[in-house]
Amino acid sequence: MPMHEPATKPDAQRRQILSLEAATSALEPSDAQRLDWQAAADASVNRFMAKVNQHPTYQLPDADLLGRFDQQVASAEGLEQLLRVVEDGMTAAGILTAGPGHLAYVPGGGLYVGAVADHLAAAVNAFTADHSAAPVAAAIHAQTIQWLAAMVGYGEGAFGDVTSGGSHATLTAFFVARHAFGIRARDYDKTCVYLSEHTHHCCEKALRVLFGDDLCLRKVPLANQAIDAAALGAMVDADLKHGLKPWMIVATAGSTNLGRVDPLRQIAAVAKDYSLWFHVDGAYGGFFNLCDEVKERFHGLAEADSVVLDPHKGMFLPYGCGAVVFKRGESLRQALDHSGAYLQDRAGLQQKSAMDYSLELTRPFRSLRIWLALKVYGAPLFKQALSEKLLLAAYCRDQLATIPGVEIVSGLDLSIFAFRYVDSGRSDGDLDAFNKLLMQRINAHPEAFLSSTLVDGRFVLRVAILSFRTHLKTVDRLIATVRAEVGLLTQQGGAL
Repeated sequence: MPMHEPATKPDAQRRQILSLEAATSALEPSDAQRLDWQAAADASVNRFMAKVNQHPTYQLPDADLLGRFDQQVASAEGLEQLLRVVEDGMTAAGILTAGPGHLAYVPGGGLYVGAVADHLAAAVNAFTADHSAAPVAAAIHAQTIQWLAAMVGYGEGAFGDVTSGGSHATLTAFFVARHAFGIRARDYDKTCVYLSEHTHHCCEKALRVLFGDDLCLRKVPLANQAIDAAALGAMVDADLKHGLKPWMIVATAGSTNLGRVDPLRQIAAVAKDYSLWFHVDGAYGGFFNLCDEVKERFHGLAEADSVVLDPHKGMFLPYGCGAVVFKRGESLRQALDHSGAYLQDRAGLQQKSAMDYSLELTRPFRSLRIWLALKVYGAPLFKQALSEKLLLAAYCRDQLATIPGVEIVSGLDLSIFAFRYVDSGRSDGDLDAFNKLLMQRINAHPEAFLSSTLVDGRFVLRVAILSFRTHLKTVDRLIATVRAEVGLLTQQGGAL
């Protein structure tokens, strides 16, 4: 039988089609059902929001949590019950990342306007990657990118992309940088990238994706927990003299580890002197460039070839919203603009389409989150919110420093710092054990959750203040908790 010859007669085909159509029509809820579902979703969200300031910030899962969840899912009937089971499960254990007490890692946000944007974007489900398919969405995306680029300090010709997060944004930046320098596989083992021990690990992950293990990674020495620009210049010069090929410098505007800002202006000068690609990871700290009180720390940011930002950090939006901007936007298009015969009907190619400037083709309408938040609140309100976080961090640091035995072990560039209990009568190992126990006891309180890191090989506790829901009340509770637990532990001798 020929490949395309009908297997059945047309009447039989129609009956089969109509039968399947009747079944699949259940995928389209009626108006009444859709309203019921929206009400159920709203009820679930509203229950969560009503308690977001009261839920414990961190809860250990009990041994039966997942088994109980599976049983509840199996017995649930309908979407409303399923939503309730998921809601209860998600608030029963883990970190309340949307809450005010999340002071670990780098807090995210959960700004509700982002959820509203996502609801509309998912329901309309436009193909926002292409201007001809969704011209208004493409315009919103372009306006969003232009605002981000201007916030960095870029001028005309800058462009970028809104991505799933900093990791995706970083991969995009490095891919474009590789293309701009024409780096080939035969060059990998002589190509040098300069970063520091405080560079976010997503950068090395992206480099491994692009280059395998063949690249020359240079860890630049630190000065005051930030890149030493003089040492950087000396390393680049030495590599050139040894026949290697310096390519890219990765600086950080607000490290995840300690919140430090590398000396961007001096690093930009090194990059210019040696004609290197200058990349800045501003995923956590980049939006603080809005704040006059720390703007000097960001001098040199606008000299970067590429900058990564995370609106789901500094703009408090829901997770899944990163960005990368390039000083020369066309370098992005030149690296990523590809097409196929099946796209020959696209119109309006003189307009910017995300698919021509991105690793993604089909994509969620992430830009709407950022655009809508800016339209509803305005950039000045985000500036004020970030200024509050700067002041809260300085206040928290100063108050913790008054607790006997507590030492602040990092500078405060933005809103992250580290502290540690010290006692000259204890060994480093004993002090590490004491501080680990101290963190466990702090995190057993419902008001706040901290994380740790290592500074010069020593265990230290981090305070990271960024959530838009974190205010003075939460910080005061943390200070009181640390004071009380240090007192109790020292009285008990810090025994494990």
